[in-house]
Amino acid sequence: MSESAITWKKHLSILWAGQFSVSLGLTGTTPFIGLHMARLTDDGGSVVLWASLAMAGPSLAYMLTTPLWGKLSDRMDRKWSVVRALSGLAACMIGMSLSTNAAAFLLFRLLQGALGGISDASLSWIAASVPPDRRGEAIGIYQQASLAGSLGGPLLGGLAMSLAGEASMLILTASLAASCACASACWLPKGRNASARKRDRRGEPGIAATLAVFWRMKELRVMLTAGSLTRGMTAALAVLFPLTVSERFGGGSGTAALIGMHEAAGGFGALIGSRYWGTRSDQREGKTMIRLASLMGVLTIGLQAASPVYAMLLPCRAIQGFYSSAISPFVLRAITRESGQDSLGVRIGTANSVLVFGQFAGSFIPAALRGIADPSLAVAAVGLIPLAAAGSASSLNVRSRNRILTRKKGGNSNESSISGS
Repeated sequence: MSESAITWKKHLSILWAGQFSVSLGLTGTTPFIGLHMARLTDDGGSVVLWASLAMAGPSLAYMLTTPLWGKLSDRMDRKWSVVRALSGLAACMIGMSLSTNAAAFLLFRLLQGALGGISDASLSWIAASVPPDRRGEAIGIYQQASLAGSLGGPLLGGLAMSLAGEASMLILTASLAASCACASACWLPKGRNASARKRDRRGEPGIAATLAVFWRMKELRVMLTAGSLTRGMTAALAVLFPLTVSERFGGGSGTAALIGMHEAAGGFGALIGSRYWGTRSDQREGKTMIRLASLMGVLTIGLQAASPVYAMLLPCRAIQGFYSSAISPFVLRAITRESGQDSLGVRIGTANSVLVFGQFAGSFIPAALRGIADPSLAVAAVGLIPLAAAGSASSLNVRSRNRILTRKKGGNSNESSISGS
């Protein structure tokens, strides 16, 4: 391994630890929001309302503010964007642990979403500092941190709360995030130099202009559409899968364990797939892989909806998680490949906002399907969503082939080489 590869992987490990601590904190506390709200309010009837607001608020705040943080990261050194995000998250977790009423807790939850952006800052640093032919691999490795934190968070959160109280997980993860912020400040090299920042400010792209670019470039439009659909599908299945497992295979004290194993199988598949697909994104065209991943998603979700035995669910869920993890690396790789130094942050931040919107919208799908009595039918219906992504990717392939044929027949040689421009 070359010295340069060792260097960027060492720096990537700092970003990995920061994302892991954040994901660990989020997934380790979110399942217990109801317990926090029960402790902070005397009105038992309002606990559900406060808990719902605390659950949905951070995602909405993040969706609205992440493009702004991305734009700011194009102005300041990307290293300090990482430090800012980790420090803000640590401060919000400490604030939540010290809250004495539900309103204060909710305020810090909203600030947690608004002041976050660790993913945007880290991905911008990766795109600016990692060699172009290794960026997909780096993105895949980085995303494993979020998946690993998601797997360990609920287990560690429940253990910490049972042994040391409800605020212990918040304090623990705040300490981890603060430590990673210090490590980033001390050891993470600068993401860009002062002369580059000064040069880029002459024509900084805005958020509206970035959205226009995404719409105008068909490849990016297809990628973001696929990513948003996948996020929405995942959010819907997070509600529908447990209902299906409980109705068809539960009924006893072991229902929770069956649901937990099913979700863990999906998380394990995604954890394995994230790095694999990240590396593949450096070597293959995204449109082909997205079409494959989408079709495999339809197949594996359909098998889970129709499975007569619980044992069949686990391998199907793992395979589904493996292929669903393919979308994000290809989306982000396409964004970084088509972005200059002056637009990395705002484009990544805006892209993440679009993806989170898909996730936010997907959370309402189960309510829209409430007329379907059987949860298995609802799962099967949601499982058809990736067909839209596969169809969109197929249209991109057709257009690319038509361009090649046009060139062979003596078509316009000045046509843009960027797919979908």
